[in-house]
Amino acid sequence: MNKPEILILYNKPLPHIFGRRQSVESDAGVLQEVEAVAKALERLGYRFRTNGVTRLSSVKSVLRKAKEQVIFNLVEYLPDSPTSYANVPLLCKVHRKKFTGNNFDGFINTSDKSLSKDAFKRANIPFPKYKIIPLKTNCEVKNKSYPSFEPPYIVKPSCANGSEGISVSSIFFRKDERLFNVIREIHRKHKCDALIEKFIEGREFNVSIICKNKKPLALPISEIDFSLFPPNRPHIVDYDIKWKPGTIPGVVSPRKVPADVDKKTAKRICRTAIDAWRACKCCDYARVDMRMDEDGNLYVLEVNANPDISPKAGLPAALNAAGIHFDDFVELLISNALARC
Repeated sequence: MNKPEILILYNKPLPHIFGRRQSVESDAGVLQEVEAVAKALERLGYRFRTNGVTRLSSVKSVLRKAKEQVIFNLVEYLPDSPTSYANVPLLCKVHRKKFTGNNFDGFINTSDKSLSKDAFKRANIPFPKYKIIPLKTNCEVKNKSYPSFEPPYIVKPSCANGSEGISVSSIFFRKDERLFNVIREIHRKHKCDALIEKFIEGREFNVSIICKNKKPLALPISEIDFSLFPPNRPHIVDYDIKWKPGTIPGVVSPRKVPADVDKKTAKRICRTAIDAWRACKCCDYARVDMRMDEDGNLYVLEVNANPDISPKAGLPAALNAAGIHFDDFVELLISNALARC
């Protein structure tokens, strides 16, 4: 059987959009993914090319002209709207292209954290208490009221990926007027709702999931090693820790794979992760982030559809721990794409 030609489609990094500074490091990180996938395709003997896009309209134009049968979708952000990249799979279908990664449902259910929580609620999956502050809310007049639940809180954009909008200033261990300043900044910079969430103190786990033989397969569990964090730094993987080397001196990544948990706990974590995957209608690959409090209760924070697959990211680390070569993962995604109706 002849190998299909592949088009690697990705969002071209744009340092300035609409006159506002973007999260340059995470935006540019997609180029590392493109390079990793391109090298894998070359080793596997595929013919391919790459094409960067900057708008949803440019996606339409590229797909209309593309001769390749399979689109390797690495589009993680488009400036049209916070969730516009979710439309890429739909456009692939319109232009009769096979595509890797999640479909529209998986993207839309995970790109907006309030929709994720709705999905978790329907599936009886535990998640932290939260309150949404809509984008058009006037914090000065209407919303000087705290959530009905007690601190600690974490405040973050409802529609953002890669820890964008999360910093050391995002955690509040008591009711504090500064919380409303953070909300205003999220509204201004990210142009989306703000999420006030109950901050779960304890351990943090990430579970990468891939689709194999049409079933979700949980890879070895990863845990954030907070013992590496400097004193007094909040135990969260904020934007700087995720994207700016040297934020924690001498530490490239604060994760441990596999996590140090007993078999019973590992089974419970993986089962919860797969439940969250299914609730959000994911396919191909995703990562589920969750916390465990001191009593052993699990809380799903979010699901990341098509998470970062650059060499130093969490999913490749989990693949390595499972003994799965990155090339085999890329081949699996292409096989899944071709098998899809």
